[in-house]
Amino acid sequence: MPGEMFPSLYPHLFQKVIWPWGPTQAQFVLLEDAPPQKVIANVNIVATIAGGWVVLQLANGTWDIPGGTLEPGESYL
Repeated sequence: MPGEMFPSLYPHLFQKVIWPWGPTQAQFVLLEDAPPQKVIANVNIVATIAGGWVVLQLANGTWDIPGGTLEPGESYL
């Protein structure tokens, strides 16, 4: 599977976490295919260009990656 080396390169990304506002247990995983569209609620994009990463600086000065919540009837594609 392409990306098998990612967990060893980015261990913090792949470790299990508990989000206290749920509490919700979460873990990042790589999939061969996209999951069913009905279970996709948010999409974030990690885009690159010319060897760099595309990030946004918000009005309050914090940094974020492009993405957001899907609207009813909107496709993640």
